[in-house]
Amino acid sequence: MGSTGPMRYTFGMRRLVWLVLMFPLLLSSCTEIAHFLGLDKDYFADYRGKNLLANYPFESADKWKLTTTTSYMSWELPTEAGVVKSFLDTTDPANPVTYPAYRLEIKNLIPDGDFEEEADGDTSFKRSFWALRESSPGTSKILFGTALKTLGSVTLTGEARTMDHRALWWDANASGNQLQLSLDQALGSLWQPSAYRVRFDFINLTIGPSFDLFLMANSTDLLASVVDAQGDGRWYFTDTPTDQVTRIKVSRTFTVDSTKPARVLNFGPSNPSDTIANKAIIDNIRLLQSDKDLGVMATFPSLSSAAGASLPLLPGSDVGAYTLKVRVCDDASADQFGASGASHAPNRFYPQGLTVVLKAKVKSKTASYSKFFPRTAQWSSWTTLELPVGFDFVTTDPTDGTPVLTIEFIPANSVDNTLEGLDVGSLLLAHPTLVFNP
Repeated sequence: MGSTGPMRYTFGMRRLVWLVLMFPLLLSSCTEIAHFLGLDKDYFADYRGKNLLANYPFESADKWKLTTTTSYMSWELPTEAGVVKSFLDTTDPANPVTYPAYRLEIKNLIPDGDFEEEADGDTSFKRSFWALRESSPGTSKILFGTALKTLGSVTLTGEARTMDHRALWWDANASGNQLQLSLDQALGSLWQPSAYRVRFDFINLTIGPSFDLFLMANSTDLLASVVDAQGDGRWYFTDTPTDQVTRIKVSRTFTVDSTKPARVLNFGPSNPSDTIANKAIIDNIRLLQSDKDLGVMATFPSLSSAAGASLPLLPGSDVGAYTLKVRVCDDASADQFGASGASHAPNRFYPQGLTVVLKAKVKSKTASYSKFFPRTAQWSSWTTLELPVGFDFVTTDPTDGTPVLTIEFIPANSVDNTLEGLDVGSLLLAHPTLVFNP
């Protein structure tokens, strides 16, 4: 029989050596087969790192449009000294690119609502839509100032001293005296049946009594039915601290129609016969139409309209299949204290932040994403906001006229009510990008 051990060993070694010698050849053959079959091809190479909004820069005035008129919003190149005019993209350090900055602003419908156009020491209103309703003419007192430090026996400090730069000090000085803002006069042709949000800041300098805000049909008739007010048409700020230094931020809504013909916003007691004599520092009175869509939007009618026929939008339903980015920066002209180095534009405010909204035509329905980015200290310089999304896009263009995709930027929180509704405000935007991540 003889021993077979060495033979088996020799045969095994030969097979192993053969496999080692042939492996590169086999691997090469597999690679060639894969290449022949196209299995090694990167079918998404043209998409990687490409901005699919290449045909939709902010400079395209015909593609990025306000959702309302310029009476309510601004979408423009800033021209003021000290305001950032451009964004430098250094993603490729060897080839930096400069993109223009655009101002997106929800305007305050109350002219000079921050009182910055008034002069220090003024004791009368320059605007005809303000009025003092007094039980005895000449008893009320008003004063505009940037340093309202001492009011009677009260010395204010810190935030309460200045509010936001120039503010209004009002002393009813007699029971029942009122401070009134005529809304229809202030807004002129913009005053119309609508839903409104009013905001203002105040410090109650009256020990004990509440500080009231209410709507009137005219300068004398209390309007009893007001949406979101207490039952008699008033908002009572009864939780106002009695320390006379706490700043209260007010945000309320109301609706104007044939049954609620509001015309006058009244500060102080609703009845002139009341025994309350209010005294307060008031600032930053803002008003906007809360039932309007207040943003700038781009609409993409077809799958290829974003970046061209060679880079159509592709289905990618997982979150992160696409990444939308936009660069945001503070509008220095909204700084009321001048700390930014730019001159403050009267009646311009910093925003709550930025809401980003995307809506897409997908295979079974219309899908959407929305996210609110609150303003932070980092916005003092350019900051990139990023929103990962996923859309199972239709594979052919809709025939019913429905856009394949819309992108909207809103300079306020339109996502939820954590900030008590929309507010006015201005910011800068630059260089939107949309990237597919296969």
